[in-house]
Amino acid sequence: MSDLGTVKDDFVFIYYGDENIFTSEFPNAQITLHTNSASVNINGDDAVRIISADGTVVDQFGNEEDGTGEPWEYKDGYAVRNAGTTPSGTFVVSDWTIVNGGLDGQGLCNGGTAFGEIVPTMSYVNGDNTPTCNEPSNLTSSNITSDSATINWASNNSSETFELILTEENVDPNTDDTITVNNATTYTFTNLEENTTYVVYVRSICEGQLVSEWDNITFITEESVVVDPGEDDTCADNAEVIGIENFDNSNWTNNIESLLFIDPTSEDQGLFIVENSGNNPNFSGNILYARDLKGEGDEPSLDPFVFTFNEIDVSNYTNVLFSFDYFVKSNDDAKVILIIDGQESEHVWFNDANIAGKFTQEIGEATTFDFRIEGSMNGASDTFELDNIQLCGVELVETPICDEPTDLTVSNITTSEATISWTTIEGPNGYQLIVVDENEDPSNGTITNIDVVSYTINNLDDNTTYDVYVRSICGNDSFSAWVKTTFTTDEMIEAPTTCNEPTGIVLNRLSDTTSTFVADDKDAVYQGTANRVEHKKIRPYPLYGMTNMHIPHIQTALVPDFAHNVWLRIKCDEDLYSDWVGPYVLPTYQEDQKAVIYPNPAIGNTIKVNGISGERVEVYNMSGNRLMNLPIVNGEINLQNLTTGKYHLRIIDIDGKVYEKALIKK
Repeated sequence: MSDLGTVKDDFVFIYYGDENIFTSEFPNAQITLHTNSASVNINGDDAVRIISADGTVVDQFGNEEDGTGEPWEYKDGYAVRNAGTTPSGTFVVSDWTIVNGGLDGQGLCNGGTAFGEIVPTMSYVNGDNTPTCNEPSNLTSSNITSDSATINWASNNSSETFELILTEENVDPNTDDTITVNNATTYTFTNLEENTTYVVYVRSICEGQLVSEWDNITFITEESVVVDPGEDDTCADNAEVIGIENFDNSNWTNNIESLLFIDPTSEDQGLFIVENSGNNPNFSGNILYARDLKGEGDEPSLDPFVFTFNEIDVSNYTNVLFSFDYFVKSNDDAKVILIIDGQESEHVWFNDANIAGKFTQEIGEATTFDFRIEGSMNGASDTFELDNIQLCGVELVETPICDEPTDLTVSNITTSEATISWTTIEGPNGYQLIVVDENEDPSNGTITNIDVVSYTINNLDDNTTYDVYVRSICGNDSFSAWVKTTFTTDEMIEAPTTCNEPTGIVLNRLSDTTSTFVADDKDAVYQGTANRVEHKKIRPYPLYGMTNMHIPHIQTALVPDFAHNVWLRIKCDEDLYSDWVGPYVLPTYQEDQKAVIYPNPAIGNTIKVNGISGERVEVYNMSGNRLMNLPIVNGEINLQNLTTGKYHLRIIDIDGKVYEKALIKK
C-alpha cells in the first residue's frame, strides 16, 4: 500500500479485477488502489482486518473462523461500519450495518444500479474530534388514560430529530417499527390497550447519520371505566329542581384548609374542587371533583376528606328525589351519607378501584335535606367525582281541606266500559275524575266533574289497563288528595261466522219422565225441538221446544209411555245457529225386550224377528204416519219397498200383542 503515500481522514478504495469495471461502478471514488494480488478476493463469510505496520490490529470485520451462517456472512451484499463508531481490534457486530442481498442483481454490469450509488459512504473522525450523539434524558410519561399516553424527554444534542419504538413489556423492540419525531420532545401514543404495561425506547438522530444509544421508560395504561349517567333528566315532568341550581363553593363546607377552586390541570395543589370544569373528560357542567395529584406519601393528601352540602328546606315539596352521576378511581374508600330531617343514613359506599354509574334515592316527603361525602385518597391520581347532582320535587301548591274519596272500586268491566264507584263522604261539593293509560302522567288526562259517587267510563280500548284518579272538590278552588285505582278491560273476542252441526248425539231413557243426551262438543249451547208419539197409538203431538241446553243435559217433566222425536242444533252466537239434525228417538216407555229384530240397521231387504211368533208389522215414519202393513213370513219381514231412513215398527204377534221397535234402513 506504499503506493498510496500518506492519506488522512479520507476513504481508500482497494479493488482487485477489471479497472474499467471498478471505475464505472464507483465513479466518485477519489483514492483507489488497484492490486493484482488475488488474496484481496474474499468470500462473504471471510473476516477482514486492517493491521498497522507494527502488527497491531486497527479494525476488524468478522471473526477468525468459518463465517457460514454467522451475522457477518454478507451474501451478494455489503457491510459498512456505522457512522460515528470507532475502529476496534475486536469484531463488534452492532457497530456494523450488514445488508444481505443488497447487491443481488445490481451493478451496471448486470443492467442495475451502480454499486457506488447503493453502498453508503460514512463519516468517521479519529481522535478527540470524534462527533458524539447523546441519548435523550429525563424521560417521563403523562396524560395516561385507558388508550393513550404522552412521553416527554429532554434533548442533549443540537439535533431535534428522535426515533421512538413502542412495545409491550417483555417483548423485544422491532427496529423496523420506529416513529420519527422532528422538532419536538414529546409524543402521544393512541389506540393502546387498557390496563397494559408498555415500554417506549427513545434515541437521538444526529448529523452525519450518528445515532445515540436507546433510553427507555415503562408505563401502564389505565383500566377503562364506562360512565353510564342514566337518563338525562332524572326529574319527572311535573317536578322541578330544588336548590342546587348554583353549584359553587358557597354551598360547601369541608375539613381541609388547603381546599381551592382551581383548574384541574394544575399540578400546584394536591386536592381541589372544580366548578364548571371544561377539562374533565368524564363529565361536563357543575361537578364535585376531588383528586390527589401528589401521590402516596406526599402532602397534602385527601386522607380523610369530608364535604358537606348546605341544608335545603324541602318542606313545600312532595315526591322528593335525589340523584347524581359518579366516577371513582381509588383503592381507598368513599361514601355518601344522606341527612333527612336530621337523621343520617349511608346509601352509597364506593370501595372499588374503578366504578361509575348513577345513584337515585327517593326521599318522598321531608322537612330538610342534606348530604355529606366522606372518604380517603392516598394514591397517585386518585379521583372522586359527582356530576349532575339533582334534588327534584313536586311543589305543594294545594292544601287539602276535605277528605279524599274512599273504597274506590271498579265493576261492570266490558271490552269498552267500566263503572267507577266510591264511598260517600261528608264535606265535598262534588268530585273530579281522570282516566289515563297505565303509568301515564295524570296531568295528561282530562278532568271530568261528577256530582255522584259512581261513574261509567266508556269508549275504552279492549284488553287495556287504565289508571283512574278521583278526588273531592272541597270548595274555594281547593281539593283533596287524589286516590287511584287500576283496572283492565276485557279482551274483544271476534264473533264466529259459521256454526257446525252437532255430532256424536246419544239419547237415553232415565225414567218414565226423564231422559238425557250427550254430544261431542261439550262446551256448546244446544237448542232442541221435539214432538211425542203415544206408545201403541203412533199419533204425533205438536212440536215443543228445548232451549239453551248444555252437555250433559237431562230433560225432565216428560210425558210417560211416549216415544219422543227430537231434533237438535247448536247456538254459536246471537242469530247464528247450526242446521237442525234429527230426529232422534227419545222414549219414555220401557221397551219390551222380548221381541228382537236384526240386523238393525237393516242393510239388505229383509230383517228377522225373534222372540215372538209374529204375524204382521205396521211401518210408520218419524212423523207418525203409517206407511205400510207387512206380513211376517217364516220370521222375516221383506223391506224391499222401504226406502232408506228411520222408521217406527209396531210388531203384532199371533195373540194381538204389540211390540214397539225403531228401525234404520240403509
